[in-house]
Amino acid sequence: MGINNLLEVFNERYYENLDGGILESMGRLFRNLVKLYIYPMRINAYDRYCSQNPSESPTTALGKSEHPLAVDVWINAINLQVELHLRNLYAHLLENGSLVPLVGTNPSVMDIFSRDVLAKIQRGESGWDVMVPDKVAAIIKERGLFGFKNPSLTNA
Repeated sequence: MGINNLLEVFNERYYENLDGGILESMGRLFRNLVKLYIYPMRINAYDRYCSQNPSESPTTALGKSEHPLAVDVWINAINLQVELHLRNLYAHLLENGSLVPLVGTNPSVMDIFSRDVLAKIQRGESGWDVMVPDKVAAIIKERGLFGFKNPSLTNA
């Protein structure tokens, strides 16, 4: 999963209905030696994610690096900052191998986000098909998945 999805896992609003809150949820998620492999994210994409809906952000006090040397910094599972009161829980999961940072990733695809691809498909915009593998684009078009409308069929 990507950093943005990992941040959502640490968003406590999802666990308000559990008696044990986020601790109960983490206990359930990782009880059978589950590992989450975490894909890194460029700092500008991280900042964009954090600023999209600041009131809903799981890291309300974090994000938005203003340092001029932070232009090409990568946020990964090791340097990700979560809310202060969750940092020991996060460190525990990282140190015990439940959160695994991926290395050797392809930088050319780091600015592609599934939510952006989905929005383009649903709005009928072109260009989304080069953001996914050719086989995936073919299946989406063939089956009309995610709200895809074939332009040649809708204009007929």
